[in-house]
Amino acid sequence: PKYQLYGENYAGFKFSTHIYGGRTFARIMVIGDLDKFIPLGFHGGLFAHAEYEALSLERQYFDLTGSEGRFWLKSVLVGGGISQPLSDRASANIMLLWNLNETANSLYNNPILRFGINF
Repeated sequence: PKYQLYGENYAGFKFSTHIYGGRTFARIMVIGDLDKFIPLGFHGGLFAHAEYEALSLERQYFDLTGSEGRFWLKSVLVGGGISQPLSDRASANIMLLWNLNETANSLYNNPILRFGINF
């Protein structure tokens, strides 16, 4: 699940709205330990990533028609990244993703750079 209180204030136009929805993803480790291929002391791995995200947005702020109500923005993101182990149960990730169905309503501009920590 995803929830975000989103707001902007620029050129005298101020608003806030609620964004909610969910995402599911699949990740495959392509190379588990880079140090085995390139002995530089870096034990991180390379992975491929695919993701589907559906977010509910208010039309008056995110739809160019300016209509009332909400709509579902669906995104398919693909890409890859590097995962660096932090402990036996945690890792830090850097991903570069691409939205395959980017539209004028999309929240993200291609490419998407994402950082995260997994436990």
